[in-house]
Amino acid sequence: MTHCKNRKGEHQRRYKKHWAEIQESNKKYYLAHKDEIDKYRLEYQKAYRQLNNLKVNARNWAYKNILIPNRELCFICKKELATQRHHEDYSKPDQVKFACLKCHNILKRQKDG
Repeated sequence: MTHCKNRKGEHQRRYKKHWAEIQESNKKYYLAHKDEIDKYRLEYQKAYRQLNNLKVNARNWAYKNILIPNRELCFICKKELATQRHHEDYSKPDQVKFACLKCHNILKRQKDG
């Protein structure tokens, strides 16, 4: 386990040190393969929408119709300001709870796993 942690730190240091070079390399690759990447991205988005139609529709509806109230605290930790909308049931798009990013990510991992 310690070996993995050391490798992660090593990777992070290398990334910070060579950030500009990595970004330039990524940009060159994207420009060289733009059509392929864009085609793949559109196909992936279409497939995702087909497989998760209820989820996508609920998220879009909530984003357009439900504002996160000012100064609303996360419904889980009650400490951080809420920045995310959380659906317990995607078939009920108007029923959302408001969570901070950290708690919302934990909820998503529990739901997926």
